[in-house]
Amino acid sequence: MLWIGITGSMGTGKTTFAELLRKQKQMVLDADELAKAVLAPDGSGFSRAVAEFGSVILNPAGHIDRAALANVVFSDKVKLEKLEAIIHPEIRITVEKIKTEQRDLNRKFLFYDVPLLFEKKMEKTFDLVVMVTCRIETQIKRIKQRNSQWSDEDIRNRLAAQLPLEEKESKAHVVINNDGDKNQLQQETEKFLSWLETIQNQD
Repeated sequence: MLWIGITGSMGTGKTTFAELLRKQKQMVLDADELAKAVLAPDGSGFSRAVAEFGSVILNPAGHIDRAALANVVFSDKVKLEKLEAIIHPEIRITVEKIKTEQRDLNRKFLFYDVPLLFEKKMEKTFDLVVMVTCRIETQIKRIKQRNSQWSDEDIRNRLAAQLPLEEKESKAHVVINNDGDKNQLQQETEKFLSWLETIQNQD
């Protein structure tokens, strides 16, 4: 089984690419969804997160309010590291369990959608890393369409927190260009899967 990381940057279309893979009957794990599950009321990290950060992160229903939690940790590196120390080991346990299950089921490919794959230096944990990219102009246009309330400065600050596109592209094994529309991305996705089948058959 090939263990394949998917990454990109805000506005490049990584999430759409992952959706198109799922439509092709591929299994794509999502790092953000796994993190949400850890912090859900029945999740393995819920009580530790509340004990660490207090009731200020809870909404009226007693669930963790992700926006409130973000306000607490993202301006404080030490608190962010404490949150990651709660979440990341739990995610790793879940991912390893799923990998073992899928390998036993003889799945050919298992994908993992990780927004900060390179920032977190995870590239060596994968057999293959796919980067979904586009021109910076296209990226900014998409971000503005999706977040109309953000100023140009907001966008610049958020992009500055991620590695530049060129650097990510140079680190990836496969680069999927997504400057066009969804139909073009679908064609690129199908080409990519055909190529994967080819290299799998060569092994």
